[in-house]
Amino acid sequence: MPEPYWLLVNRVLTSGRMSNSYKPALLRALADYGASGRNELTVSWEWLAARFVDYYWPLAVRYRVRQ
Repeated sequence: MPEPYWLLVNRVLTSGRMSNSYKPALLRALADYGASGRNELTVSWEWLAARFVDYYWPLAVRYRVRQ
């Protein structure tokens, strides 16, 4: 995985509190992208949105998240 990609993920982790429920879902989606073996530093909105919804929607429904 390219070094700038790790820096981006690290910035998301360290730049704010995990008080918002969407951040863990976003990080999981970015981790999936990194684990997919792609060497591109640009993540398409379509790809990211699909993965993000896969992780966030079950949490929103189960815990009745209001954000």
